[in-house]
This record gives sequence, C-alpha cells and structure tokens, in this order.
Amino acid sequence: MKNLLLNAMTFVVIGITCSFLSTGCSDEKTLATGKTQTVQWFKEHNVERQAVLDECANNPGVLGDLPNCQNAETAEIQLSTGTNGPLNW
Repeated sequence: MKNLLLNAMTFVVIGITCSFLSTGCSDEKTLATGKTQTVQWFKEHNVERQAVLDECANNPGVLGDLPNCQNAETAEIQLSTGTNGPLNW
C-alpha cells in the first residue's frame, strides 16, 4: 500500500512538472510579440509591417498595447500621410 501511494505521488509530481515545462515552451513568438522593431524598421519592411498590423487588429485587446503594434501603426500612418513628424506651419 505504501509503495502504491509513493508511486501515485511520483506520477503526480512528474505530471505537474511536465505541465509547467510544456507551458513555458508553448509560447510561440510572432512578429507582434517578438523582438521589438523601430518605426523606421517597419517603414522599410512592408510585408512584416502589414503582418503585424493584421495580427494586432485581429486581437487588439491583448496585442494592441505591444510596442510592435504601436510602432507598425505609427509607421503606417507616417507612410500614408507622407510626413515623418509634426507639420511646421
């Protein structure tokens, strides 16, 4: 009986450990959640900028405040308006 209880506890501990390890490994990096890129970088990389904009627009509640979402959006605005900064009147 004692060995059966010890074996059961061992399986529980192994199961919990595996759960924690697999959870950490399952975090998939995407363009939005990966390395932070600058506004200038996004202006020079059209395909990546559009992919980040699409990803952020698909889940704005979770991703909207990430630096890459903001930088890609700023790059898009700057490219679409043709200005790199505030207007000097």
